Amino acid sequence: MVRRQAVKRVWGVAVAGLLAAGLPVRGQDAPGNAELLKLIERQNAQIEALTQRVAELEQIKPVLKETMDAYAEQSKAIDKLGSKVGLASHMDGLKFSGDLRARYEYRDQNVGAAKSAAKAEDSSEDRGRLRTRFRLGMVWNSKSEAWELGAGLATGGGDGRSTNDTWNETDIFETGDIRLDYAYAKHKWALMDGQMPLSVTVGQMKNPFVTTFMNWDDDLRPTGVAVQMGDPFGKDFCGSFLTLGAFDVLWGANLNKVNNDTDVLMLAGQAGYAYKSDPFNTLVAAGWRQINSAWEGAVRTATYDPFKTSPGLYAISNGYDVEIADLYGEITTTVSGIGLKAYGHLSMNLGADGAVSQQNLPAGERPDDNDLAWVLGAEAKYSRFTLGYAYGYIGADGVFGPMKDSDFGETAGLMDTDVQGHKLSLSYAVTRNFSLGATGYLLERIEGGSEALAGGAMNDEADQAQRTHPHGRERDAHPPARHRPRGGARHLFVEIPVDNVVPHAACTAHRDAAQQEPQHQPP
Repeated sequence: MVRRQAVKRVWGVAVAGLLAAGLPVRGQDAPGNAELLKLIERQNAQIEALTQRVAELEQIKPVLKETMDAYAEQSKAIDKLGSKVGLASHMDGLKFSGDLRARYEYRDQNVGAAKSAAKAEDSSEDRGRLRTRFRLGMVWNSKSEAWELGAGLATGGGDGRSTNDTWNETDIFETGDIRLDYAYAKHKWALMDGQMPLSVTVGQMKNPFVTTFMNWDDDLRPTGVAVQMGDPFGKDFCGSFLTLGAFDVLWGANLNKVNNDTDVLMLAGQAGYAYKSDPFNTLVAAGWRQINSAWEGAVRTATYDPFKTSPGLYAISNGYDVEIADLYGEITTTVSGIGLKAYGHLSMNLGADGAVSQQNLPAGERPDDNDLAWVLGAEAKYSRFTLGYAYGYIGADGVFGPMKDSDFGETAGLMDTDVQGHKLSLSYAVTRNFSLGATGYLLERIEGGSEALAGGAMNDEADQAQRTHPHGRERDAHPPARHRPRGGARHLFVEIPVDNVVPHAACTAHRDAAQQEPQHQPP
């Protein structure tokens, strides 16, 4: 009974509390009708807005369904296309790179001796032309098997030292040619816990050696096999490197070969060391190249002509070997925000012998008197500007002429070798992938003197030409009998290179655009 009464009292208290909560507290006013009406109006407005939104969504629904159906169809089409043109499962991607260069080229040439009886002494052989170079490169990688496949296309003809296409050379608005520039396969390993890369490259490749325009034209793509330990072209590589190669230089019916079916072959090697420190980085390399004697015995014109195109490969007699030793060194640093680089390159053909030179030389000049070549150069980079200068002295038999940079000699109207002079370049990067540049050459024939220079005493004739006549004018109205007047040339390139013109999600820089010396770029 007591328990029941206690429960009743609890319920009574609870009911009283609820009734008290429902009554207005003294001193507070209950909400009026006006406020309730405003609240109802706001709620009605929100309900109306939500209703309108639902109606809009109902209208969008068919359009959305149509879009999703179209997307599904497109996805199916892409899947079908991918099954036809997709990369193999072991390939990790395809990268494109490319560049386009427009060039105006002007040559101001003065021939020291008459080119022919019909032309007077000091006749002018000037020339101006417009040229285009376009290159497109592709690289496939297979990381699981450590393979790299590369191929490239470029304008130009059969000349391996030029990828330029001259505008309208033979026909009105003629079209240019596109050829295979290179095609190679490279297998890579990582030795010494990944610190020492090792690679083997087979096919037609970019030059694997550290060099300058003195020994290699940057457009040449050697064909053969190359083994490289270390990475002299790597930005962060520090240590020793070694590069060995065996290449097929020439095979053809017009070779005038002595040994019937023997190809012209070349063995080459280079060893060096790259050192990285603050504030200087240095690189040194020593190399050796030897070309077999399959080309010996070719007949060449005996008449001396300072304007004649280099006979090169076909000009060498029996007893003459191409055995070239070279030494290269560079040092780079940064001073007050200016990137600076100085480099030097020395080359000597230890096999130059016999009575016939690579070039048409005056009587009395022998290959072993002209077996030295050297280059000294410097480069400065500040902000968007790059300034370069080099002086080259290329003895007639100091290097193998057909492989040397053709701009420094043959393109300027002289010869591949037996030429000396200045190279000056300036470029400005307008944007990241667009630049303007100009390159000038002031060149002349040497016609001997490198042996005297190698012995420490500059030949008087060569010295006089270097000091007083960099533009190739005649040195003396009455030169000594054994030294005929030299031909000279001034050559100017005005270039507009555009790099990486091929849009791609993973685009890598192709080697080149406007070339810089030394040719210190990776394949």
